[in-house]
Amino acid sequence: MTAASELPRLSPAEVGLSSRAVLDLLDDVEASGLELHSLMILRSGGVAVEGWWTPYRPELRHLLYSLSKSFVSSAVGLLVSDGRLNLDERLVDVLSRWVPDVVPARVADMTVRHALTMSTGHTVDPIFPMLVWSTENRGQDWLTGFFGLEPGAEPGSIFTYDQLATYVLSRIVTERTGERVVDFLRPRLFEPLGIDAPMWLTDGQGHDWGFSGLHLRTEDVARFGQMLLRNGEWDGRQVLPAGWVAEATRFQVANDRERRAAHDLETNPDWLSGYGYQFWMCRHGFRGDGAHGQFCVVWPEEDVVIATTAALEDMQGLLDRIESHLMAGIGEPTATEDGRLAERLDSLALPTVPHDEGGPFGPLSVVNDGNGQARRLRAVDVEESPDGWRIGLDLSLGNGGSTRGELSAGRGRWVEGTWPSEPAMPVAICGGRIGEVLRLDVAFVQTPHRLVLDVDPAAGTFNASWPAFPLHGSDPADFAVV
Repeated sequence: MTAASELPRLSPAEVGLSSRAVLDLLDDVEASGLELHSLMILRSGGVAVEGWWTPYRPELRHLLYSLSKSFVSSAVGLLVSDGRLNLDERLVDVLSRWVPDVVPARVADMTVRHALTMSTGHTVDPIFPMLVWSTENRGQDWLTGFFGLEPGAEPGSIFTYDQLATYVLSRIVTERTGERVVDFLRPRLFEPLGIDAPMWLTDGQGHDWGFSGLHLRTEDVARFGQMLLRNGEWDGRQVLPAGWVAEATRFQVANDRERRAAHDLETNPDWLSGYGYQFWMCRHGFRGDGAHGQFCVVWPEEDVVIATTAALEDMQGLLDRIESHLMAGIGEPTATEDGRLAERLDSLALPTVPHDEGGPFGPLSVVNDGNGQARRLRAVDVEESPDGWRIGLDLSLGNGGSTRGELSAGRGRWVEGTWPSEPAMPVAICGGRIGEVLRLDVAFVQTPHRLVLDVDPAAGTFNASWPAFPLHGSDPADFAVV
């Protein structure tokens, strides 16, 4: 197999993009308090803009959350192209081994197409009742629980964002191939695109979640978007069937207010513009997206792909700013600003914790105050060092055991280390004194998330909190991936 070609690096001026517009975008993002971790902009097949906010780096794979769904769509498309799956097959027929003896009529009517388009008829995301079901039926397969959940409407009649619909698609891929989705896609999609070592979180039975859990580099996401822009072609090879890409990335079902459940108060326009096969239609172009701003945005008419990783709540705000600034900058190259933009991109960094100078801090040992959001972290030891702090962590493990880890936190800088969970996770830590409290900011750099530890020597306790709460659980080990 020949290696995939490298994406060419071109200046913004060479692809007809205004560096001034990109600088304005960066200024707007910073002023708005939106936390980006990476940004890549491709035009005419070349990388015109790329930047990572320290401590994030180009080689790190980042949790994509629901952007994972678009890759499941690609796996389904390959099965359809191979003649191994039909979109109008009923889910209960494809996955019959897990179907209870009696299923509701609406469940029996659900098809692969309904799952692809989030139109199964459920009026609430079935992941929520499934969490209750799985607690009451420990050890049983999620599919059995899914097939017992009767939709509140006829399949095909309503749009509801449906995590389990994508999980079912993931299981269909495994059922028809005997492989995990990540393994099925490896030689067919990942390797042709030059995507190395993709990682995907699994359920307790070894199945890829599908609806979330994929970890890729930012450039991997950009390559995926460029392949979609070229209608499935990469390096002269048809990686995905052209017909599938065209169908998957076009309006398939309405998801405006009239086609959503009554309780769904979605108002953001780019979540009301239609849905394809695990892709969102935008007011302009289409996208795959994941929680907290993991985006693969494609503008076919402008020949543009935008990839981001981030940790933000205002996802529409980021899309608005991207469209406002970049659309205005297309066809208006300003080569005189290219050098300034390059310097800005090289200096991007997340803010570090502010530091109030004071007397020595530590050595001391503090315990979890019980109100925090990382309950397995039981105790923290702190000792001051010349340029920061040495940190000892005592963690309880899910198996009833415990472990200890030693890390360093930088004063005014990020210091890399390893969080001692099982499996271990790469982190970067900075710290600073805020009055009498020491704040430690722990960035889990394979994810959007940071854990903030406020160490209070007077109380002998620390408090743990997540600025952007993880969707997979509050313990770091819940979103660790090998």
